[in-house]
Amino acid sequence: MKRTIYFLILFFISANLMAEIRISGVVKSATGVTLENADVLVYTAITSTEPVVATNTDKDGNYEMVLPDTTIQFWIAFATPNYSGLKFPIILFADESYVIDANISPLYFANLSDSIFIIGDFNNFDMSKNAIAMTKLENGIYSAKIPNAKILLDIKY
Repeated sequence: MKRTIYFLILFFISANLMAEIRISGVVKSATGVTLENADVLVYTAITSTEPVVATNTDKDGNYEMVLPDTTIQFWIAFATPNYSGLKFPIILFADESYVIDANISPLYFANLSDSIFIIGDFNNFDMSKNAIAMTKLENGIYSAKIPNAKILLDIKY
């Protein structure tokens, strides 16, 4: 009897360890253009600081990932440069496959100010007195020189 219970417990533990969740889909812009190298991140609902799984989309905007966890509550996030990020909660069950497609909107900079300043760890993120002003060049690119103890950075936007 003890052996039977032992084997049943061992079976349930091993079955739970092999449980996985598959997620796939495609990431597109709001206009339907597929987004290459977009980030797809999955976080647990409890500790959403570090992703459980992260991947990038291929040239056709497709992604696929496997979650080894049997937790059911997650957050999924989609992000790529020059687009608004998208993050929402999802509930997923073990040994299931899900298709989650995302359409994300581009960022629009209609009235970009000529007063652009840079803050960072080089000036302790101080927006008041230590922010470094960027200057607009003739070709429309903004430029700034940021002092650093070891090197001088030249940033252009």
